[in-house]
Amino acid sequence: MLSVYQRYYFYLITSALLISFYIVAKKKSSTNNYLLIVIAAVSLVVELYANKMARAGQPNFFLYNLYTIVEISIYLFVIRNLLSGNTFRKIVLYFLVLFNPLAIVRLIYFGGFEAFDTLTYAIGCFVLCCGCIFYFYELFEYKYAIFILQEPSFWLVTALMFYYTLGIPIYGVWSQFVDPPRFIIENYILIIDSLNFVVYLLINLALLCQIRYNKPITLR
Repeated sequence: MLSVYQRYYFYLITSALLISFYIVAKKKSSTNNYLLIVIAAVSLVVELYANKMARAGQPNFFLYNLYTIVEISIYLFVIRNLLSGNTFRKIVLYFLVLFNPLAIVRLIYFGGFEAFDTLTYAIGCFVLCCGCIFYFYELFEYKYAIFILQEPSFWLVTALMFYYTLGIPIYGVWSQFVDPPRFIIENYILIIDSLNFVVYLLINLALLCQIRYNKPITLR
């Protein structure tokens, strides 16, 4: 049985997919629109399959650990495409060259089937948050005046900053539990579902801004 937040989260993912396909069909898309289609489709499949596994009493740690690698990599490319400065754009590439192989090794050989890999997730969150800070710095240093509430990239990066800033302490605390009671598990799931709901609400807002104001998801 899906919670209220889970149901609306799935609705928002589906909405983001449909809006993204509409933007692509109208030939008003940027590279980030294609990346958002990929991550939204992957998120929808993973969440539905993970819920199916949970209802069947099967562990889904490996699935979520693998999804974490894909998710962080795609969102880092999204942020990279928003930045004009070459320094962080190069850092992202170097980071992914090191991060992905090491994360896969940890996934296969260091308990990726038995527990959520909070270390890999925390490192990815930290680098994503740094990318968001670089974006906001460039946004407020931009040579032209920008009405940020009409800027699609602002809403997209705000969504990522919100989710991954909170993700570090939430999953960090979760990793300290050995055998948490049921009410703690239920409350944690509610918090995570709420975060997912808010982040996809903001992503949908970014896509609607792109249509309404005819702006690509980019500052470059």
